[in-house]
Amino acid sequence: EGGWALILLTGAASGAYAHQFPPDLTAGSERPAFSVQLDGIQDNIRFAGCSVNSLNLSAALKAALEGDCELIGFTEAIAQSAMSALSLNDSKPFIFGGGIVSISGVDYNFVRNVSAKIENSLKDDGYGQSSLDRAYHAKGIFAMSGDLKLRLDAASYLERAKVESGVVAPIFLYF
Repeated sequence: EGGWALILLTGAASGAYAHQFPPDLTAGSERPAFSVQLDGIQDNIRFAGCSVNSLNLSAALKAALEGDCELIGFTEAIAQSAMSALSLNDSKPFIFGGGIVSISGVDYNFVRNVSAKIENSLKDDGYGQSSLDRAYHAKGIFAMSGDLKLRLDAASYLERAKVESGVVAPIFLYF
């Protein structure tokens, strides 16, 4: 509560940078917008005015971390020059079995699965008569939810009392 949620996806020599999306809970302010370009998919398409609407992550035993992200944007421009300056490395999965799950600084080794959903709840129906493109996407209520299955033992049993008393505990997920 009142802290940061960091999701860093990096590769050893990818040339990509980690972009932070800090929660902005102040009234009257909108989410930051940026441009996203997709190269080599029929055409090089740039989407302008994009904001992250939701991020979903899911991982389970004997599997890799899976995720998807929903972006909401304003305009779409085709026939863009390819942005070849950023070289990407071969895709390598985030393996669930090599990760860490920690609650309040206590590591849990017997975790069956984890899922998280982060939502900005943007108003996506921001169209007007002046254009066929979206004109705005207003900020909604930020929400985060998730599920975590732990083996019941002496350490995990202590978490139940914290939940029932309303104690807020930090959860750290590493893949």
